[in-house]
Amino acid sequence: MSLMTPYLGHGRILCTDNFYTSVPLIEELSDQETYFVGTYRKNRKVFPKEVTTAKLKRGEDKSLESSKGVVALKWRDKRDVYCVSSKFSANMVPTGKRNKKEEDIKKPEMILQCNNMKSDIDISDQLSSYHSAIRKSVRWYHKVADDLIFGTAIVNAHLVRSFLQKEQRK
Repeated sequence: MSLMTPYLGHGRILCTDNFYTSVPLIEELSDQETYFVGTYRKNRKVFPKEVTTAKLKRGEDKSLESSKGVVALKWRDKRDVYCVSSKFSANMVPTGKRNKKEEDIKKPEMILQCNNMKSDIDISDQLSSYHSAIRKSVRWYHKVADDLIFGTAIVNAHLVRSFLQKEQRK
């Protein structure tokens, strides 16, 4: 929470993956006027069993809203997707794409917003994967440290280079 302190109380939205998602975190952020959206693991104890155990067909969803305004959602696409938000609803919205039958493809709003917010992180991971410094013979903790240091350095160098090239063209 200490990392978020300068950003609390401004109506910002925090987006996380399933490792960091917890109901106490969402409620604490809501109390400080900060919204949350992210995926969650179905085996977490705090999330409603009616949602996590629901049997769904492709395109169906099941959601519940708590008294504090936290919405838990399970949506079935190719596989089950679990999402929770204090900002976005579980309403189905068009994605702007069409299927083979020329019908609008719809997704729950919170999943669409979560995917949009995570796209920048995915680009960073993709860029660092092209120039991996990890070797097979190194112990796991060395791999983690190398990946964090060198992966981040490579992405930052790429971003600085791109920025400088744009500046030179002007």
